[in-house]
Parts: sequence; structure tokens; C-alpha cells
Amino acid sequence: MSPLIEDDKFLTFEESEKLLSKTENPRHRTMILLMLDAGLRVTEMTTLRWADCDFKRKRLKVKSLKKRGGKEDSREIPMSERLYAAFAKMVEKRGREAKGYVFEGNKAGQPISRMAINKMLKEISDNAPELPHVHPHMLRHTFATALRANGADLADVKDLLGHERLDTTFIYAHADRDKLRDAINLSAPKPSFLQRLKTRLFPEKRAHVNLITPDRNFLVGREDEIKLIEKHLSKGISVIVTGAIGIGKSHLIESLKFSKKVLEIDDAKEFKRSIGGALLHVYGDKEKVAEMIYGTTDPDAIRTKVSRESMISLCELLINATEKNEYVLRINDLDQITPSVVKALEVLKNHFVILTTARSVKMTHTSFLWNFEKIELKPLNRPDSLRLFHRLVSHLEIQNLEWVQNKVHDTAAGNPRMIVELSERLTKEPIINAEITDEVCNTYLGKQTREIDLSPYLLIGLGSLIVLRYIGRENGEKGLQLIGGMAMVIMLFARFFFQRTRRKSI
Repeated sequence: MSPLIEDDKFLTFEESEKLLSKTENPRHRTMILLMLDAGLRVTEMTTLRWADCDFKRKRLKVKSLKKRGGKEDSREIPMSERLYAAFAKMVEKRGREAKGYVFEGNKAGQPISRMAINKMLKEISDNAPELPHVHPHMLRHTFATALRANGADLADVKDLLGHERLDTTFIYAHADRDKLRDAINLSAPKPSFLQRLKTRLFPEKRAHVNLITPDRNFLVGREDEIKLIEKHLSKGISVIVTGAIGIGKSHLIESLKFSKKVLEIDDAKEFKRSIGGALLHVYGDKEKVAEMIYGTTDPDAIRTKVSRESMISLCELLINATEKNEYVLRINDLDQITPSVVKALEVLKNHFVILTTARSVKMTHTSFLWNFEKIELKPLNRPDSLRLFHRLVSHLEIQNLEWVQNKVHDTAAGNPRMIVELSERLTKEPIINAEITDEVCNTYLGKQTREIDLSPYLLIGLGSLIVLRYIGRENGEKGLQLIGGMAMVIMLFARFFFQRTRRKSI
């Protein structure tokens, strides 16, 4: 007997169509079609993850059951059009974030059970007396039988089913997935005349599955900056990373890997509390130091004593509790730095290697930075900007891709945060094309709220007018002298005037 032909009954075209017509729940319909149109075993279907679904190429990557000897294999299966459409409806109902198992059970993070699948099929069968008792393997058997009936090669069917190969001559290496998809689509029940007429008169909108992938923990176009930062830190040199909002400063320093231990300071707003937290972290590893400084190792007693200390005292205690350059002190944001934090950093800078970020630091607050290396992040160049966009949307189906990526690049002007936000915004659309991208980019507030600084241009213009005053004096031109004089008056109030040139609201 062929390994594909088993004793279980399979469904006819009419029975398959009846089963699907009784299945209104998009999630249940997708489950059934994964077994009926993709031939998945029930365990393979319940443990399918979103990462295994390639909706751009309309393919599934399925981990086959372990073979003899413990070998684990995987196979690639084309999606039928109706399976893809079922995924689209399910995603539309559940939301587009793609993470974990496709079918989660009652317990978060765990797959649905086989028992739940059997129960679902039994309930559908009970509501359709004309159907036989449907169980998962019957659907898988129907898939294999329909493919063979439509002329699919035996070796190809065995590959799609993930059966163990008994003869090496049947090993399948390079199947044409598009031809296999055609065979799978042919095995689907043919629509009736009324259904075809309805489709022609009222065509359904083409289904699209665009999922939000949660993985954003990667860097693009910052290879040189990473090497430079790592070089400085390895030498014990502190670094401040600067750049405009959204340029990726915090993301960059959070992604770095260190050979040294790290103490984290959230930002400059709650600096004393963060230093206290760092102390408790260090004391948790070094109880003898806590006993020496506070005369106790009780966490509650230490927390009380820490809260009563001044910030400088806490910094000195932290220094006494650690070896020089033992830790990298990572401060995520110094934009809101205060004079008291400046004094604290003056104390800390010669003991710790500091890595921090800021859009800018006032000149009156820069004394602690004298022995730092400054690394300024610039907007991504065009190739890196397009590479980042591709990393974010490579799993999506996009029409007019070249136009879309150019529009996003021009809108974001190389700002990584804007590229990420525009990508996520586009992902929320059922279809991505030039028209929708144009609308999204033109209404994107990130572009409209960029700070506009006309100061350099005004300085040049006013300077030119002042020069005219002197030219007018030499030539006796009173008109030029008047214009130059007015420019000099404006220069007296330049600070207030320049501030008025900055956009402060939408």
C-alpha cells in the first residue's frame, strides 16, 4: 500500500465545501484550511508560529515531526489562495501584531491543544448531519488525495506531507512551488454558477496579510559609530552620543555589548534615585561593603539610609563600593541635566567609564564633559535609509516598491525613528501602494513638527545690511545708512527675534 493511501476516509469536493460553509469563525476556518489545503498534521498546525508564515511569498515553513534517530526536518508549503484569504480575515479580526504561536490556547504563550481542535471539528460536524464525523487526519488525507487526483507527482506530495522517505530516488530537492500551488488551488471545490455570477457582479476586495513584526532590535548604518564607541570604552574613555531627536541615540547605546559590567541610570531627572538604585545593586553583590559603610546588610535599613544621603555623598559611596573602571555607567539622556547633576558627574567621571546621550548640553553645564569623546549621529544616508526600510517591511506585499521606499526616504530625510514610524503606520493599511503611501507621508506629523531654525540665514542677511550702512556712509547714500542702522537695531534684539523663527507648534 502506498504510504499516502491510508484507511481513513477523505472528504469529497462537495463535503469539503459544506464543511467550510459551516465554518464562519475566521480562526477556525484558517485551522481547517491549514490541514485541508496545506496538509499539516494537527500538531504541526497547533505549534505553527507567525515567524513561519511568509505572506509575501505565500509560503509556510513547517517543522516536521522528528524522524528516526532524533533528526528534525522542515518543509516549505505553498499557501492556496483561499488559505491566504482566511489568514487575511483572521488577522483583520485579531490585530496585525505577529508574535508567538498563530493559535494560542487559553494560557498566554502556549499553543492551542489537540483536544480543542477535535472539539471544534466535532461541533461543526454535529451541526451538519450530511457530513461524516470529521477529524484532523481526514482533512490531511483529503489534501493528499486531491493533489494526486489533479496530477501532482508522488514525490512532491510526499514532500508536502513531510513523510519519511523510504527510497532515496524519491528525495525531493527543488520543486516548483508555483506549480504545486496551482495543483493545490485546483483541488479546491469549484464554485457554482451562482457563486461565479456573484463574484463577477460583486468582486471581493483582494485579501492582503500585512503583519506588524515586533522585532525592532537591530541597527542599520551605524557600524562605524559602534566601532568607535567600543574602541573608546575599551580604553576607559567616556563617550557622549549627540544628535537630533529620533536619530537613534538611546537605541544605539542600549544595543551595545560590553565586556565590563553596566550600571544603568535612566536619565537626569531622577538622578539621585538612580544612584541609590545603583548602590543597592552593588551592595546586593557585595554585602561586606554594605556592612562596612552602613553597619548592616538589611535591605530596608540600607534603603532608608540611602534616602537620607545627599547626592554627592551617594556618588562617593558608589565610588567606594566599586573598583575604578569596574563598571560602565550608562546614562540614557542628559537633555534635562541640572547644576546638581553636573556636580555629581564631576565626582563620578574619573572613577567610571560613562556612556551617555544628549541632543545638546548648555555650555554652562559642560564642565564634566572635558575628557569625554563626542560622537554625533547624522541622518542615515540614502542606501542605509532604504536598507532600514527594507528590513522593516521585507515581509510585506508592496505595490510600486521603488516609489514607496523613495517617498518614505524623502519624508524621513534619513531619520531612523521617522522611518520606523512610517513603516509601522503603513503596516496598518490592508494594502500598501503609491497612493496610500503618499497620503500617509503627507499627513505624517513628524515631518510637520521639525524645528525650523532660520538663525544662520538671518545673521547673514543682517550682516549684509550692516555692511551696506558703511558703504552708504562712504558714498553719502542716506538710504543705505538708514537700512544698515535698522539692521543694527534688530541685531540688539537678535536673541528674542531668532527664537521667534523657530516653529513651536503644529
